[in-house]
Amino acid sequence: MRMLRSIGFAFFVALGFSTAAQAQAPEPAQTSEPAQFAVTGVEVLAERDTPQACFSFNHPLEKSRLNDYAAQVEIDPPVRVSVMARNNALCLDGLSHGAKYNVTLKQGLPGAQDVGLAEPARYEI
Repeated sequence: MRMLRSIGFAFFVALGFSTAAQAQAPEPAQTSEPAQFAVTGVEVLAERDTPQACFSFNHPLEKSRLNDYAAQVEIDPPVRVSVMARNNALCLDGLSHGAKYNVTLKQGLPGAQDVGLAEPARYEI
């Protein structure tokens, strides 16, 4: 019986299992100030009849009707698009298939709770 236990233990160790307790990594320090409002990603929906580009943010956008998000976006070459804010995304609808655009989200673009982009965010789509 003792021999079987030793063989079982050797097999257990050979498979990479350990009998030692796993070391716990220290938890990251919590900061008292929230993360700066920023763009976290861009998704281009080119398979639609009219292509759309959506910019994701790490915080929700301000939904007030007083915000004109079209004034916060610069597109080169200039093209007329509709700009829609949805939760954590700002979408540009009305782009052309096969075209390349330089899009700038201007400094101060408003997020919810009185936050805004600290600096312009530039993307080539």
